[in-house]
Amino acid sequence: MFTKNTLKWVGIALVQAIFLQPVMAEDAAGDSNPKDTGVVTIGAQIRPRFEYRHGFKQPFSDTLKAAGFVEQRSRIWFDYKNSKFRIHLNLQDVRMWGSTGQIYKGDPSMFNAYEAYGEYYLNKNWGFKVGRQAIDYDNARFFGNLDWAAQGRSHDAFVIKYQNAANKLKVHGGFAFNQFQSEPRYLSFSQYLPNNYKMMGYVWAHKDWDKLSASLLFNNDGREKIADSSVVSSQTIGLIPTYKSDKWKIGAEMYYQMGKNISDQDISAYFVALNFTYKTDLTPITIGVDYASGTAHDADAKDNNSWNPLYGTNHKFYGFMDYFYVGNAHGQNGRNTGLIDIYGKANFKLGKTNKHSLLTFVHYFMSPVELLDLTDAAGTRTVDSGLGTEIDLVYKVVLTKGVSANVGYSQMFATDSMKQIKRMADPANGLAKTGTNNWMWLQINFATDLLSIKK
Repeated sequence: MFTKNTLKWVGIALVQAIFLQPVMAEDAAGDSNPKDTGVVTIGAQIRPRFEYRHGFKQPFSDTLKAAGFVEQRSRIWFDYKNSKFRIHLNLQDVRMWGSTGQIYKGDPSMFNAYEAYGEYYLNKNWGFKVGRQAIDYDNARFFGNLDWAAQGRSHDAFVIKYQNAANKLKVHGGFAFNQFQSEPRYLSFSQYLPNNYKMMGYVWAHKDWDKLSASLLFNNDGREKIADSSVVSSQTIGLIPTYKSDKWKIGAEMYYQMGKNISDQDISAYFVALNFTYKTDLTPITIGVDYASGTAHDADAKDNNSWNPLYGTNHKFYGFMDYFYVGNAHGQNGRNTGLIDIYGKANFKLGKTNKHSLLTFVHYFMSPVELLDLTDAAGTRTVDSGLGTEIDLVYKVVLTKGVSANVGYSQMFATDSMKQIKRMADPANGLAKTGTNNWMWLQINFATDLLSIKK
């Protein structure tokens, strides 16, 4: 008769056969240190999320029905690591509940490798990682793993790493080169169709002092023009300093973008941010402002002045209802108008066990450039720069170790100017009427290491 203990030892035996025997064979051959201890870890995540949407990403009319669905991410990861190298494989299935029948042969869900990389440690300071991997730095403003989205974000890249624990310095350099076809015929002129970079390279450095820390980033993003398959590049330079004491913290961000886009426009854009956090007895309170430059409606404008966060986790910053920079445009005459975001947030711990918390986030959005009234036939009348106010509330409870639940509610109080940049203006009938723009969601997250073995 099988017992829980029997199943446990069967599982351990399988892991040893699959992962550890090749390592033991290397030891026997003298290719590695036989005293080196390796660790095998297997983990899993199940994360379904129900969403109710009415005015998510853009203002909605009360005459339109709300959307509702359940999306689920399921992941299982395998990891082996010793003092010389690491192998990591993270497989995921992303699906909408009900997208397949109970009995089916075709499956429209997405199954892929979220991460699949190898990492080699040259010595205690130097190493490299190669393969499919999440790239996430600092606060995820420019490089983020997009964990909120079920599919996440990952890159096919080579990354070399340097770190010195003694002087608290880290330096990473990465490079990626993408092709669309399975076996491209040409190196330079094989057309690359996805909305992605053709080539990408970056250098990121981070240094910690006693109370001050700072990161410096340089990124080169090469995109392919559809017309002739030539590659044009844009460059981003960023500086992210942070100063903190026992009770408060000041953070800043400064980015500048230059180069060309795929429309052959010269890029000259910037992003600046400043935030202040103070620790009270009840909760840390943060106030801040983000300024993302935009391109005005001027028909004679030739340059692109619109800031592009490229690979950032934008859901984290510009309101949870994703009105800005999350796969949906905002702007006029085909130009992104940028954004000013004045915000305050606090995360309250509820109760004495730290198992309950309530995140509150309030945003006031403005346009940094002049906005046209699209209902004006002459095309000269402008509208107010205020776009609206968004309130985000998220309640979280830790049910047990490895299991948590989140309930969220957000509401957008959009102005007529918001409707202008979200394409809700009808020149014949005036501005489209909008009603209550809100969004509710419930997420349950199961995530834990299932098995960890040292050998």
